[in-house]
Amino acid sequence: MKKILLVLLVSLGLQTQAQNTICDSIEISITINTDWFIELETNLNITNFPQITYVQSYNWGKNGCLMGTDSSTTIDFYTDTTVLYAINLVTVYCDSNLCYSCVTSDTLVWNNGSWNWMSMINNTPTAIQEFKINTVNDNKMYDMLGRELLYIPKGTIYIQNNKKYLRQ
Repeated sequence: MKKILLVLLVSLGLQTQAQNTICDSIEISITINTDWFIELETNLNITNFPQITYVQSYNWGKNGCLMGTDSSTTIDFYTDTTVLYAINLVTVYCDSNLCYSCVTSDTLVWNNGSWNWMSMINNTPTAIQEFKINTVNDNKMYDMLGRELLYIPKGTIYIQNNKKYLRQ
């Protein structure tokens, strides 16, 4: 009986799916990129997402200030010397039943004469740093929970200089 219940629960559990929302699919892209201005555009529209009946609002923000209320916006840099911008897009879209609000954020940075998204500069992720592992060979002994051992009882697994040993 237990096996039948287990099989039934597993088979029902495998049929559930994660709920994906349109908010997970919203993208911001750079359509025009010059020294003096850039144009940003979102893919949130009825053509790309047929389940949407209409988009109620687009609100573009740059470093916390409103800069546009359409599906695309322009940032001018004539007098601005900032090289890093936090870009936010708050959208409200509706289907046949409900309206939903989404927040999409990214960071623009001036790099080698053009504007790029901070997450990928020169095709290198900037948020991942290489770890440096310090290994210490001090001949100390530790149990499997990381506690230092002063002596090793028989039948105990212990770690010494990053290697596991069993004392028999």
